[in-house]
Amino acid sequence: MKTPKITLSIIFLILPLLASAHGEEALLTGFIYVVSVIVFFISLIFINLPGKSKGLLALSYFGAFVVTVIIVNSMPFMDHMALINLISVFLPAAVVACVYHRLKPAS
Repeated sequence: MKTPKITLSIIFLILPLLASAHGEEALLTGFIYVVSVIVFFISLIFINLPGKSKGLLALSYFGAFVVTVIIVNSMPFMDHMALINLISVFLPAAVVACVYHRLKPAS
């Protein structure tokens, strides 16, 4: 049971470093990333699609996630905090929604 505690400790230590800032504002963006990944995996479990389609959804989510991080890293954090948080949530969600709409079986 020590492994999950160590892993969580490492994740919480790395979160402020990923944001390259300090304080509560930086942690909020890090928690948004973590919560969005958790919500995505939970929703992926309950979606009624074949395994290959779920894999394509996961690939599209992580691709959009990487693109989001690349876009956001070039912005000054304090000047664009609200925009960064909105992009971090809605860009991957919009990409996954579009891919899901194309993949879902016709009713």
